[in-house]
Amino acid sequence: MGDKNRPRSKTGRSPSSNNLKGDRQRSVSKAESVATDSEADPIIPVENTLSWELLNKEQIIELLACSPADILSKLCSTLSILNTHVNLKNSIRADLYLLAVHFAQQHSFSEEAAGGLVTLLHHVISRVLEDKPLSDIVFESSQLLTANKDFKEGQKFNFLSAEEAILISGYLQCTVFQHLSLYKCALLREQEETIISMEKIIYTCPPLGSFDPPPLAELSQTTILKFI
Repeated sequence: MGDKNRPRSKTGRSPSSNNLKGDRQRSVSKAESVATDSEADPIIPVENTLSWELLNKEQIIELLACSPADILSKLCSTLSILNTHVNLKNSIRADLYLLAVHFAQQHSFSEEAAGGLVTLLHHVISRVLEDKPLSDIVFESSQLLTANKDFKEGQKFNFLSAEEAILISGYLQCTVFQHLSLYKCALLREQEETIISMEKIIYTCPPLGSFDPPPLAELSQTTILKFI
């Protein structure tokens, strides 16, 4: 009896059926509008700036055109690596960056590839300072060089050619990785400092008109005879 008295629309369907159909239509319309908005606003790719993470492009170009002696001084001033003549840790860091830039010069790396090498080396040094095990550092470096892992969100080392990636891998292997224990010992342990001083007294000639006698070496022959 209740079904017979229930009001129906002109199409013969109940109001609940009409409401359900309306909800579905609104859902479809909403989904189509979202799809249209997504098509209208394409995702803009992130610019890859890994080559200029530590040094900018102009600095890399300038370093590639310098001699090894000039590279060292420019690196120390740019990266604020001070007192390399007495600070062992800073001296090691400066040498690592110097050798990396010289390696890029020898193999005629582009400024982008050379910047990538410096960025990756800086990352490896930071892992050494965190006392990470060798296996973890090597595995992460290989993942980064083969572009199987993002260095930063949306940025990989995919700008390196296969030849450049192989050369950089071999360079890291025969430098940092081969002597990792030595680098950890030098960079993680506190450097003992010994201050060596020597007291030296320098006698100078007394000012003119003072009552102090002049040094014997400056006495004239007549003055000596006079005293005699």
